[in-house]
Amino acid sequence: MPKMTEKELWKWIKKAQWKKDHNYKRIEKFYIKNLSPSQLMQLRAFYDKKWKALGKKYHKYWIDNISISDDSWMDLRAEVIGRGESFYKSVTPAKLKKMGKTDDYYECFGYSIPVEDEIKSKFPVSWRMK
Repeated sequence: MPKMTEKELWKWIKKAQWKKDHNYKRIEKFYIKNLSPSQLMQLRAFYDKKWKALGKKYHKYWIDNISISDDSWMDLRAEVIGRGESFYKSVTPAKLKKMGKTDDYYECFGYSIPVEDEIKSKFPVSWRMK
């Protein structure tokens, strides 16, 4: 399976329509129905990369300025990704602080993209090779 571009990966995040209902189980079913295991793994790796980048860039700011738990910090970063590319690129410390202060995030867009072990358990070996 050819490697998806960043543009294609952001397109799949947009197709999830996270803001519609914040239903990660609905989105997971959508992804499993419409993406091959290889594509799912690419989307998962892309999500993880963006999620970690937010954590690295804003970790100190979160510790010093946003009064939310570790678990909420995970959800907040996932929310930024779930809202799509333009939101991700426009995020600032002030936006993150406001989102944290007003509980403007949900649990958890990241749950909608299966991790590799889940992908392997959900699909037969022959189909995973696609």
